[in-house]
Amino acid sequence: MGRSEIEAKVKQVIVNEVGQSAANLTMDTSLRKDIAIDSYSALQILFELEEAFSITIPDQAIKDAEFPKDIVDYLEKRVNEAPSTGTASA
Repeated sequence: MGRSEIEAKVKQVIVNEVGQSAANLTMDTSLRKDIAIDSYSALQILFELEEAFSITIPDQAIKDAEFPKDIVDYLEKRVNEAPSTGTASA
């Protein structure tokens, strides 16, 4: 999955949770200062992202994120470390 797809999904989840206008949300928007994400909203975002990407995300990963790009960075690493399918090419 590419970074732009991950960014779009993260943005969609945040917008859906906090009601922030998608036009105003950038990857550099401060989650706490600009859109006032509280602990409840952070957990809701975490659950939505876990479902969207079919992975488990530690609570701390969301708590430590200051900007949406921090979440995207984390997800990009996790999503792209897919387990081997056992079909190695020679």
